[in-house]
Amino acid sequence: MSVITLTSDMGLKDYYVAAVKGAIISQNPEANIIDISHEIKPFDIFQAAFVVKNCFKSFPKGTVHVLCVDDEPKSHQRYLAVVYQDHYFIASDSGILTILFNEEPDRMVEIALSADSEEGVFVAKDILAKAAGYLSRGGTLEFLGKETSEINRRSVMKPTTTEREIQGSVIHIDSYGNAITNIDRHLFSLIGKSRGFDIYFGSERYRIGKISKHYGDVAMGEKCAVFGESGYLEIALNKGTEETGGSASQLLGLHLGNTVRIEFANDTNR
Repeated sequence: MSVITLTSDMGLKDYYVAAVKGAIISQNPEANIIDISHEIKPFDIFQAAFVVKNCFKSFPKGTVHVLCVDDEPKSHQRYLAVVYQDHYFIASDSGILTILFNEEPDRMVEIALSADSEEGVFVAKDILAKAAGYLSRGGTLEFLGKETSEINRRSVMKPTTTEREIQGSVIHIDSYGNAITNIDRHLFSLIGKSRGFDIYFGSERYRIGKISKHYGDVAMGEKCAVFGESGYLEIALNKGTEETGGSASQLLGLHLGNTVRIEFANDTNR
């Protein structure tokens, strides 16, 4: 059974997601449609790319991933179908795909499908869903449009480093209020060289001096730093949520774009 994933900023209060799914099923009644998230912040291509980037490899090869974020019709707007690591991705050429991928995609075509009506075009339903349904039936990229190498390039801000310091930033707040940074495990090891360290955040009002393996390694409500499943450094409160009195984002004042700084000791004997 063919698998199609959906990621959007449409929410679940309205009919939009159902309309997109209906369009896909009309193209391929046997499609297995999986919702990744429909709670992406409106037009936030960075959040959408982060979410999809950290889960698409869990799906079987050949899965079609549809990203319906910032895809409204505009003058000269382009829509792309892309092959990357044996997965298909369909999205507007807003820059979201270059944020999502670590390397150049294997193949790209500019989707040439037209909506059934020129009035009130609903891109996610009339163009993206149509392309996804076709690919999920075993269709080829060539049918969807002309091959291209042109793509709108956007990038995520990367950490800055010195011999003793990594300065990164918060790039995602998850549903638990954990603050996920752009500092990954590899960079931490490369710069740290097994030295002692302190992590500063919240305008440097807060400090953590160790990496925990699990949230539960600290007492309930205590702050901790962990490398999460995504491989990025997270600042969290163990079982801290709005219902339990507040999350890391709420109580520690961590928000998107805030600085997180790691300062390493001069030597390994700290």
